[in-house]
Amino acid sequence: MIPEGDHPENVPRELAEKFCLIPVYVQQLRGAGEVMFVAMDEPTDDTALAEASKSAGMPVKPMVAPPREIREAIRVYY
Repeated sequence: MIPEGDHPENVPRELAEKFCLIPVYVQQLRGAGEVMFVAMDEPTDDTALAEASKSAGMPVKPMVAPPREIREAIRVYY
């Protein structure tokens, strides 16, 4: 799993570790503006999505990834 660009800075490491998630990319979506896609092990965790969205200042869409790969990406990109 390789985050694109500088998007991990949009979510603090503490939040990424707490909810086992990592920003992967930001995409411009028609009608929604910029949306950040995050890899996470529990994509139905509304609290995690809300906190990541608040931190990033944009809507967040979840993608599923194994927790081991997310933790490894957190270590590498933070």
